[in-house]
Order: sequence, then structure tokens, then C-alpha cells
Amino acid sequence: MTTVLETDGLRREFGKLVAVDDVTVDIDSADITSIIGPNGAGKTTFYNLLAGQLEPTAGRVRIKPRNGDGLTEVTGMDPYEITELGLARAFQINNLFEGLTVLDNVRIARISRDGRTLDLTARATGDEPRRNVQTSHTATPGRSRSPWRSGPTRRWCCSTNRPPG
Repeated sequence: MTTVLETDGLRREFGKLVAVDDVTVDIDSADITSIIGPNGAGKTTFYNLLAGQLEPTAGRVRIKPRNGDGLTEVTGMDPYEITELGLARAFQINNLFEGLTVLDNVRIARISRDGRTLDLTARATGDEPRRNVQTSHTATPGRSRSPWRSGPTRRWCCSTNRPPG
């Protein structure tokens, strides 16, 4: 096994608050690793330290470059430099396009993920026709806004026209 990520004594303070305290970890290429904990435990701060979004108060971060051997010190590097070495921070953004159907929103996500085109209005040639697909929604009565707006009374459903069972 090859170590692909290593931290040594990683610490981040925000004034008197210690968000990450003396984290030392080695992650091997064959490992599947999760960072878990309650809200406020420092998970996001830890990820931001790894990706260069924040500088540590103490400690260091080393990664194995995508096209290299051994570990490279990335502590204090800019995020784009760390990304070029092969480690990037992904953000959880759940934006939807108002006015589009559920199917069109899923299609855009798929096109974006597959890197098929930057033109989000394009229809991929491999997309199946919209046969037997219905989209439905329930919206708050009396409101004319798009049903994509969030709210407890608005739900979307996408299903095929097949009988249950």
C-alpha cells in the first residue's frame, strides 16, 4: 500500500476556539476513509485545511501527487496548486433550475458530470426519449411561483407509467 495523504499534528484555531486539535492521520491508497462527527466537530475545517482553503495554526499536510512518487508538502499552498497535484475540495451545492422539469434537471446534472458538453441546453445524443415518463408536483394553492421553490408543502415525483408490482 502507498500512503496518499498524511497529516501530522494538524491544528486550527479561530481565536480561542480550537476547531481541529492535533490531527495525525495516514491514508493509504487501498483505504476507504470517512470523517464523521457531530455538527461543530471540525470536519469541514479539516477538509478546508487539506485542500488549502485554510492555513493550519500548526502541523502539516502532505499528499502523493497524481503523477509522482512520495509525498509532497502542501501546507500553505494555494487551493489551485493542491488541486493540480490531485486533491480538490468539492462543495455540496444543491441548486435546481427553476422552471425546468425534474427530468431536465437530472439531464443537466448528468451532462455536467459526464463532461459531455458545456452547453447546458444541449440534449445528449445518447439520451433516451421521454417515453412513459410523467412528472408531477403539488404546490401551495394560490401561489403562482415555480414549484421548484422549496417548502414543506411542495413535492416532486418522477415515475414511469408502469403498473405497481
